[in-house]
Amino acid sequence: MIDYEQVKRDAAGRWEGIYSALGVEVGDGRHTACPVCGGNDRFRMDNKEGKGSWYCSQCVPHAGDGWALLRNVLGITFTEALEEVGKIIGTIPVSNLPKKEKTASPDYLRKLFQESEPADKYNLVGCYLENRGLDVVPGNLRLTAKCYEPESKKYCAAMLAVFSLPSGEAVTMHRTFLSPDGDKLCIEKPKKILPPLQKMTGGSVQLFPCDESGIIAITEGIETAIAVHEDTGLPVCAALSATLLEGFEPPVGTKHVAIFGDNDRNYAGQKAAMVLANKISIKHKLSVEVFIPHIPGDDWLDDLNRRKNKGKQ
Repeated sequence: MIDYEQVKRDAAGRWEGIYSALGVEVGDGRHTACPVCGGNDRFRMDNKEGKGSWYCSQCVPHAGDGWALLRNVLGITFTEALEEVGKIIGTIPVSNLPKKEKTASPDYLRKLFQESEPADKYNLVGCYLENRGLDVVPGNLRLTAKCYEPESKKYCAAMLAVFSLPSGEAVTMHRTFLSPDGDKLCIEKPKKILPPLQKMTGGSVQLFPCDESGIIAITEGIETAIAVHEDTGLPVCAALSATLLEGFEPPVGTKHVAIFGDNDRNYAGQKAAMVLANKISIKHKLSVEVFIPHIPGDDWLDDLNRRKNKGKQ
């Protein structure tokens, strides 16, 4: 008789093998066709904490764990899913999940920066951004040919972005690991933040410096920020996440904040944008606007690329 509780415990860290053994196509961590509803790139298996987690922009619900995906793909109950996994679990090895990185020292951050070069349209960062549909390459981004990547345990090329507090103090580095052809490296999490020297609350990646207008735009992601600048010409910084967006503190001299939030289907991006707008208005007494893409699931890079592609038709 199958011990269901033991099967649930044993499944942790084995979901890549479980999916493969049961014929469920989930790809390699990049956007791909959904094994439930199809499409081309609406699905991604992020496997957070080894639980087989996934996200699909079309399915309802839009996300779940490995058990939910098995039920949806195979059309079976939770108990039946446990039974199917119980038959094969003994043959599935545990994935080698990366250990949590140690907090970087100031010396390491300095070394990483000094051994990198400014990004431009002719190097690998420029190639990566072009592949994402962007024409502008911020000089504040950097390229390193040799940065340690903890999942693969190898040294890889990476796009670097310095994350600074409102005081200007650099506290960590955001790394986008790149393949030789200018795509994101084919690993579970090609984008990583070095554990910061101190709390990141209030800070951002300053991609396009503020000017005398006193206007600044803020987004979640780096590529989204570049898209906003390309589309509007505004000085833009990136908070890196919805949580950090909520805590963003505008630099001294700011008169107006333009918040370009993501149109998340779970409303996380919209919520973060509105929380920040409320704080900017009440705490800082500044004028503020919030902009959200019209199409659910889009950020401003998606919106820009959609309009570019429409113009080519």
